[in-house]
Amino acid sequence: MSNEGLKSLFPIEDISVMGILELLPHLYKFRVKLKETIEAASLFDPHVVLTVDSKGFSFRFLKQLRARYDQQNLHSPVHFHYVAPSFWAWKGGEARLRGLAEFVDHLFCILPNEDKICRLNGVSATFVGHPILEDALELNLGNNSLVHKWKVEGNGEEFQSKYAVPSGATVISLLPGSRVQEVTRMLPFTKTVELLKETFPELITIVHLAPNQHVENIIASAIHKWPVPVILIPGGSALLKYDGFSASTVALCTSGTAAVELQLAHEGQLLIMLVKLIGARNTMEIGVYTGYSLLATALALLHDGKILAMDVNREDYELGLPIIERAGVAHKIDFREGPALPLLDQLIQDGNNKGAYDFVFVNADKENYLNSHKRVIELVRIGRLIGYDNTLWYGYDH
Repeated sequence: MSNEGLKSLFPIEDISVMGILELLPHLYKFRVKLKETIEAASLFDPHVVLTVDSKGFSFRFLKQLRARYDQQNLHSPVHFHYVAPSFWAWKGGEARLRGLAEFVDHLFCILPNEDKICRLNGVSATFVGHPILEDALELNLGNNSLVHKWKVEGNGEEFQSKYAVPSGATVISLLPGSRVQEVTRMLPFTKTVELLKETFPELITIVHLAPNQHVENIIASAIHKWPVPVILIPGGSALLKYDGFSASTVALCTSGTAAVELQLAHEGQLLIMLVKLIGARNTMEIGVYTGYSLLATALALLHDGKILAMDVNREDYELGLPIIERAGVAHKIDFREGPALPLLDQLIQDGNNKGAYDFVFVNADKENYLNSHKRVIELVRIGRLIGYDNTLWYGYDH
């Protein structure tokens, strides 16, 4: 937006704060910036107000701005907000949408089905697509293949040549986040890098920077202590980023937009590799969330392959279903709603299901992993695979 001529009152980094505890030391500055923004908007007297993400700041701004117009008996400008609240990430999260229509006239949603759920909760909304997909469209201009439309293939060889990466080197991409707090928590990879270097002597790390000056300063200071060469990739260059992904053997990222970028680069292929290696036909997924691993498995299955997918919340499954349908693999999925353990017990009661599955991926109800395993082990064929996500959840070995 700055490149298009936007003049910002202050750097966005000043309000890029995560969580209540992290907000407290910055609370005074946050209030000052909020007041400055309201005053500037009132003086500008806009016809339309568009806020982008940063819901903690944006929603307070929109609410107080509307209240000011109402107090002065003036006609309020139309309020648009881009990026809906992550109501799908929380149990009962739709409650976060209640009351939003009082100060937000229309939401622009970046994920499928968000607009539908918003409207059901009284908020006018339109699905406009994820901005990261624009990278795929822009970088694939001239490529008419539908297969590659949503895949970005970087030039790893060109990247290695540009940065003089030795041909035998092991390259790892690191995406530690875009906010100071998350980067501070995620970046201390020094010990990890030291351990990796013992196994991979020619180890090189690529650190992908977010366009945040505070974050860049923290990372630049931290990497001086690393025992391996580091290549810094500045934020804002999509082509260079995907070239770096292509040159990497593996990527470690903080959850969020980076995960979508890696998916476009087809970096999240462990499940695909496992499913293809064993030639799986009959698989199961416990806990589908929004369908990323479900889609990966379905794409990797043989043409007559099937997935029995189960989750306690059908809405989570339906959130990613439009993407699964567009990929042409929805017919491979048999979704069942409900807690996993009773569903597994029902399967076991039918003797035909014992040893019938080639691959099972367990990604829900962490506290019941052991109970799930006792049941799943009866359903998987000898010599086949069971995968568990987050086995060291918050440091606890499940």
